Parts: sequence; C-alpha cells; structure tokens
Amino acid sequence: MLQEAIQNIFVQLSASANQLSPEQYVKPCKTLFNASIGQHVRHIIELFLCLEKGCETGVVNYEKRKRDYQVETNKDLA
Repeated sequence: MLQEAIQNIFVQLSASANQLSPEQYVKPCKTLFNASIGQHVRHIIELFLCLEKGCETGVVNYEKRKRDYQVETNKDLA
C-alpha cells in the first residue's frame, strides 16, 4: 500500500514536470521562496531515496543525503 502511494507521487511529479519547459523548471519562483520547481523536485527525490536507504539500514538521516544538483536543472534526469 505504501509502495503504491509512493509510486503515485512519482507518477504525478513526472507528469507535472513534463508539462514544464526547461526554462520554467529552473526559474526561481516567488511563491516557492525564490526556489525553482527543479530544486523542490530534487528535494522530493532525495527524501524518498533517503527513506529507501533508511529502510535498508534502519537509520534515516536526511542531512547526510547525497545531493544531486543536476536534478535541479535537468528535468529529464529527474
């Protein structure tokens, strides 16, 4: 059930990102406190990767996550 919910999140995230131009994906947005949609997408992906790793190790430490800044600027990579 949890796996299905997570999969739905990524389906929606992908569909939303695919509606944006590359310029829209990286443009800072006042509504998002001057962050870009790409930055938020990176955070979402990293959160779930961190949780996945935590399920394997028994420890979730979001502060020690690997940050992939290319995901912020390349929606196809995301």
